[in-house]
Amino acid sequence: MIGADVPEWCWKKNFRMSKECFYELADELRLFIAPHPDSPNRRALSTEKRLAVTLYYLKDTGSLWKTANAFGIHQCTASKHIHFVCETINTKLDQSTYTYQGTMKKCDGKFQN
Repeated sequence: MIGADVPEWCWKKNFRMSKECFYELADELRLFIAPHPDSPNRRALSTEKRLAVTLYYLKDTGSLWKTANAFGIHQCTASKHIHFVCETINTKLDQSTYTYQGTMKKCDGKFQN
């Protein structure tokens, strides 16, 4: 769902943002949500996957089971990462960077649906 060969329309459908905007946001969050490099958990979720799980869950009514199944993770793992990423966005990012107005997102100075 977040591979290099995924068409642009899938990014907008699944995450409500362009691929470019997604990776820009992932780069800003990387310092805060990346798995610890010394972690013994070799299956730890990457920054991109944590962000993708969160955005996929938030894109509409948000079914935790549907989100977990779409990414091949357990419901409790999805729940933990969704809460963590949302908390990080609310507390760590500059609020003027990503402004939400209805369904509009500001990314790189441009509003997108």
